[in-house]
Amino acid sequence: MTIAVGFRCSDGVVLATDSQYSQDITKMTGKKIFPLWSNGEYAMTLAGSGGADNIKAIVRDVEVALKNSLGSRETSSAEIQQIVENVLPPFYAKHIDCAPPEVRGDLEVGFMVGIWTKREGTKLFSVCRTTITEVQDYQCIGAGSYLTEYVSQAICPRGRLSAEQTIALAAYIVWAAKKYVDFCGGPTFVRALLNDGKDVRVDGREVEAAEEYMVDLFQSFGSLLGHLGSSISLESIDMEPFARILKNKILEFRGKQAAFREMERNRSGRAQL
Repeated sequence: MTIAVGFRCSDGVVLATDSQYSQDITKMTGKKIFPLWSNGEYAMTLAGSGGADNIKAIVRDVEVALKNSLGSRETSSAEIQQIVENVLPPFYAKHIDCAPPEVRGDLEVGFMVGIWTKREGTKLFSVCRTTITEVQDYQCIGAGSYLTEYVSQAICPRGRLSAEQTIALAAYIVWAAKKYVDFCGGPTFVRALLNDGKDVRVDGREVEAAEEYMVDLFQSFGSLLGHLGSSISLESIDMEPFARILKNKILEFRGKQAAFREMERNRSGRAQL
């Protein structure tokens, strides 16, 4: 089992996954976030967790079903939900539920899904077996789901962040799962599906910089614990050095972020946050 996390943002949806595929004793890395073909009236991005082959097969079947059912016409998120739910039961019956009980768990899959329609904007959904359900704030599936709840409640302000602000949080949650949870590993992948229908791939170097920034941030918080001891007088507590350190870390990350985005924009010409 691997990890996929989704956040509903003020301007779209952010999805993140690890990239480790495990089969028997073999570990490989591969893609787990899939933006689907769009007719301009809808867009969909899926982040999968679970059996690698079944993730790819379901993504393929969903994309074909959407093309066949919708063509070039407009649609709604409710109609897309129904199309997805029409795909899932026959797939589970043929490829997962018929397997021996002792291997069935390894074949199970789940998805965090961003769906955009021209009339509704972007919404976040989760797929559990044969149902797809809207998610209002955030959700994690697969290994380490408790990390999402802990980190999000610990550091998230009230209200939804922007997609740009959420990238670092999503990257850190996947980083923590890779560090502390078995069967998670490989590079972290992050994508955003924005309210204008654009799917944005976050450059891997920016993701790594976000992970480093968040780790440093938590370590900085940890250094403040020394001030809680009675051996340090209240009069001697000086927070200005910590404020300077935090500001410098923010400036360093923002500088890297801008440089990576400019390089990616020049290389690919794709939309950036």
